[in-house]
Formats: sequence, C-alpha cells, structure tokens
Amino acid sequence: MEKVTIIIPVYNAEKTVSKCIDSILNQTNKNYQVLLINDGSKDNSLKVIKEYEKKYPKQIKVISKENEGVVATRNLGIELCNTKYIMFIDNDDYIDKDYVDKFLSAIVERKDKMVLGGYRRTTKDKILCEVTPQNDLWSKYRIITPWARIYDCDFLKKEKIKYKPISIGEDIYFNMSLYAKTDNISSIPYIGYNWFYNTESVSNTTHKGLNKVVSLIELLNEVKKINKKKNEDPLIQYFYYKQVVWYLLYSGRKATKEEFLQEYQNLNNWLKENNIKLRLPFTSTKIKSETIKTKLIISIFHWIEKLHLMKLFASVYCGGDKNV
Repeated sequence: MEKVTIIIPVYNAEKTVSKCIDSILNQTNKNYQVLLINDGSKDNSLKVIKEYEKKYPKQIKVISKENEGVVATRNLGIELCNTKYIMFIDNDDYIDKDYVDKFLSAIVERKDKMVLGGYRRTTKDKILCEVTPQNDLWSKYRIITPWARIYDCDFLKKEKIKYKPISIGEDIYFNMSLYAKTDNISSIPYIGYNWFYNTESVSNTTHKGLNKVVSLIELLNEVKKINKKKNEDPLIQYFYYKQVVWYLLYSGRKATKEEFLQEYQNLNNWLKENNIKLRLPFTSTKIKSETIKTKLIISIFHWIEKLHLMKLFASVYCGGDKNV
C-alpha cells in the first residue's frame, strides 16, 4: 500500500507533542512517515522531538526553522512530502490507533483527491462533542479543518494548492481551493481525530473579541475569487452566511455593543454587495448533516435581522460593554 506523510507543525508544544507523536507510533497501519517541523519554538519542543527522531529514525524526521507561522510551516510540509498522500495533525492533538489505516485504505480504494472523516472535541477529562460526516455535499463544508482527512499530495502540488497567509481561516481557504478544483472528494463515517481544547491556542485567544488585525472579509473575498463557478450555489451561499454568523457570535461575544454593530454592518454590506443570501430553509435536505443546534442558531440570527432587532440583540449579547 502507498505511504502517507504526516505533517506536524510544532510550536511551543513541549507539554503536548509527545502524546501526539505516541498516538502515531501506536498506529495499526505502519505505512507512514512523520515530518515534525519545528517553527522556531522558544521552549524545549525541539529537544523533545529530536529525541523521538533519534529513537525512531526510519519513521520520524525533524526539520527546524525560524518562526514563520503555521501557514508557511504547512506549505513547507507539502513541498517536502515525497509520498503520494499527506495528512496534517496539530501538535496538541492525538489520533486513534486505526486512524491511518482507515483514511489510507479509503483513499487508495476510492482514488479520491481527498477523504474526509470526523473528530472529537476533547479536554483532559472529557469529550465535549463528536462530529461525524455524512454522505452528502454539505459535510465537506461543515468540517473544513486541515486535519481529520487525507489528501492526494500529487494533486495538491499539480494544482498548486497552498495555505495562504491571511488573518483568519487559512484552513478554510486551503480546503475551498481544493473544492474549487475537484469534486472527487468523499467522506467516511469515522471518528478518529481528537481535537484537544487548548485554552492558549490561537483560535481560543486571538479570535475572541473583534480584533482589528483579524478580517473575515479578507477571507470571504479570497474564497469568492477561487470559487467563481460555484458562488451562486445556495449551498455555497449558506456557507458564506454561516461564516458571518459564526464569526459575529464567537468573536463578538466579548466585544462592545458598538464594535459588534459596526462589524455586523461591514459584513452585512459585504453579503449584500455580493448578492449572498440565506437561500436554504431550516428543513432543506441539502444541509441535512448540519446539526439542529447550528441550523437553529442561523435561523434565529436571520430572523433577528429581518425583524430589525440587531441593536437590541447586541445590547443583550455583547459582554465588552459593561455600561449597557
């Protein structure tokens, strides 16, 4: 069977990277090689992964470079990959023992350009949630992470699909670039990736509060450029609208009312200018794999807009303005 290269960007992960690597070494399928790319860590991460390389020289290779961020690090991983298939794992996450076998077997058998799976959201003590893809078109838009999937690396290189240095959603841009190039994508109803809830990660710090250096519009514009042939699809429009709602609710929770309303206005203007609307109702079978909770949140947000209650909503929802 073909081998897969597993790319792990490593940055200040001395406390978590061992569990990540051990979960790979415990795989039932040994047709893999691990590329650990140290992205200028300031702790003992390099020392830890060098010890693994010394102990497992045939399976593990370490590259060390100056700090450039996860985008440049993953792109370097793609460039250095010398196997047909490639996977990405974050340095504080870990995988089930049959993870490689499930994905590698599926993509070899199906000859797809990408095969998608599910994941668990975990803490040290418990499972917060589980997400399983279904055999529908929406699953690939619902789960749009760099991990819990396997890619045809030859295809990525041929089509020059890379991560882009944008302020938010580099993984969304990467996967949407792939989706724009091929429909040869499938999913498996399998959960084997454990996404660890790290309170110090970028997604749990930088994106909380409406940070001026983070621009969702930048991401939306980039995705729109690469998705020209599909932008009128109601499914894609639902995706755009969902991104706007998610960003406002997640990042706007700790913003002031005024900040929230200004960002809402900016994003709403973008939607109008690009003729993006919520065209799929709650009951649409096209989004059947979406959770009821998420569909309900999006529907309620939409009705708040329709009833012109956004100012009232912001007054109640936003936590940054203590005087309201």
